[in-house]
Amino acid sequence: MPQTLLPLPPRRIRPLPELKLALGPEANGSDLHGGDPPPPRLSAVRHRPPDSNRRANTPSGPSALAVALTLARMPSLRQQLRRKPLPRGTRLLFEIAADKSEVVRQAVSVTGKDPHFLKAAAIFYIEEVLWCRDADAYRVLGLNPGVSLEVVRKNFDVLLDWLANPADQQNRGQDLGRISFAWQAISGKPGLPSP
Repeated sequence: MPQTLLPLPPRRIRPLPELKLALGPEANGSDLHGGDPPPPRLSAVRHRPPDSNRRANTPSGPSALAVALTLARMPSLRQQLRRKPLPRGTRLLFEIAADKSEVVRQAVSVTGKDPHFLKAAAIFYIEEVLWCRDADAYRVLGLNPGVSLEVVRKNFDVLLDWLANPADQQNRGQDLGRISFAWQAISGKPGLPSP
């Protein structure tokens, strides 16, 4: 007589505890099934130059890289992440997407992940969370409202380096227009910032 195999219940994956705090009580993992467990805590990623405005306007919690890696494993979190304040260190994601070699090397050493996977996770987070349909100008540039124009300009410059890079084979004209519009909306100045 053939043996009948019973189906196994789906594995529950829970977001990182620090990500759960950032997402709120609705991120209990009840709707997340399958796949590998979330990546380890990545609090060691601290690529932040000293800036008094950044610390005052950046929420505490997981780094943007930790959130991006979690999102890469659990894309269903994108809707929740779109409604939350941005994590600290979004400029790091822009620098990874722009293939800044020193930043990518540091991220690889901290996470143990392949550089191509890190870049893909960073771009996925940027496109799905920062550049969602109803994103305001600050979010498009990876910032929470209230930061100085100098910080806005730094993020804009890194995004411009990435999007204007001819080595990137994708046509990014629409994205260049999006960040230019965001710069104009925040700065109140027509045109792009002067070098």
